[in-house]
Amino acid sequence: MESQDSTTEMIVRIAYPSAESRQILKDGKRVDMNQWDENERGYGPITRSFCGENRYIGVKNILEFYLP
Repeated sequence: MESQDSTTEMIVRIAYPSAESRQILKDGKRVDMNQWDENERGYGPITRSFCGENRYIGVKNILEFYLP
């Protein structure tokens, strides 16, 4: 994706009908998911820290990732 505005950013959420394993690749390398957060009872929320930051939201089967 490309934007003519260099300040454009987004968090993409993709819902999947099954709980199969998913991963984010950046330049051909895997980007690890955010660390598990006991308070969230899931992977930590997207903080917009870096391109490809991601988490999987279990039960809802949603993969969420950040694109600056």
